[in-house]
Amino acid sequence: MGKLGAGLLIIFGILNIVNEFFPKFPIRLKLPDATHTAMGRLMKKASFPAAFGLGVLVGICQFPCMGGPYLMIIGLLRDQMTYAKGFGYLLLYNIILIIPLVTVLWIAADKMLLAKMQEWKISNVGRVKLWAGLIMIIFGILILYI
Repeated sequence: MGKLGAGLLIIFGILNIVNEFFPKFPIRLKLPDATHTAMGRLMKKASFPAAFGLGVLVGICQFPCMGGPYLMIIGLLRDQMTYAKGFGYLLLYNIILIIPLVTVLWIAADKMLLAKMQEWKISNVGRVKLWAGLIMIIFGILILYI
């Protein structure tokens, strides 16, 4: 199972790099444009069922991005069941997934910093995709050999 997650991470990294060099490549790691309208309608309703539906929709659409590290760590935990290794894998999971999410939340909370980051991202989107793809591939290869 860990090998499956690592393989998915490598595949998603390769797709990220391919999308950078070949923008018209049909497989992309992003929310489909068709989902934007549906998510916008659900956000305007602001009810519990709307929030639940929006969470399900975002979860399904974000799985290719977020699912790789999650499946990788779950697979490693299943394959290696000692407490010490489980703790190590939990730490690895936090490094790969949780710390970047907390960092994004911290940046999003500061409006001035968010505006600067948006400006930087627009001018450097190609390099961001390239580096993200390379990091995914490196993590996937490291996991295959752990």
